[in-house]
Amino acid sequence: MSKARNLADLGDDFDGTDLTLSGGVYLGGTGAANLLDDVEEGTFIPAFGNVTAPSYTVQTGTYTKIGRMVHVSIIIEYSGLDTGDNSSLNINLPFTASAQGVFHLAESSSNTGFAGSNTISLIGSTGAGSSAFSFGSTGNYNDGDYSSGNWNQAGALRFAGSYPAS
Repeated sequence: MSKARNLADLGDDFDGTDLTLSGGVYLGGTGAANLLDDVEEGTFIPAFGNVTAPSYTVQTGTYTKIGRMVHVSIIIEYSGLDTGDNSSLNINLPFTASAQGVFHLAESSSNTGFAGSNTISLIGSTGAGSSAFSFGSTGNYNDGDYSSGNWNQAGALRFAGSYPAS
């Protein structure tokens, strides 16, 4: 193993199954932009915000954070959503966003939360400094109106997305 500039070339001398690094690893070069110093996996509890809390039967959130990019997968099954106040519906995220991120709500019969069509292409987005995302649409069901009044009182949402964290 040779050492130069505080770098170690493991070459053929490395025969372990685990490698622990306290400072990170440089990928593709030794510049600051090539340093990967944060990889994390975990869970969180997703919940609706901006509305009176419904009853949840399933609240599952998982994430993988690689560097600043966060990839999330969310499953929510609920009942008793207050759809009468027409509040903007949002869902919490595990990390604060540093810039805009976009989510796509999978088109499937298991997504029963949105009133009207289960096959509409819903999207969500988050902005810099936010730790929640709000719903929007690429479809044509009441285009742009995704307040709580357009959601079923009971349903299920399953979706995934990525965003840059602070």
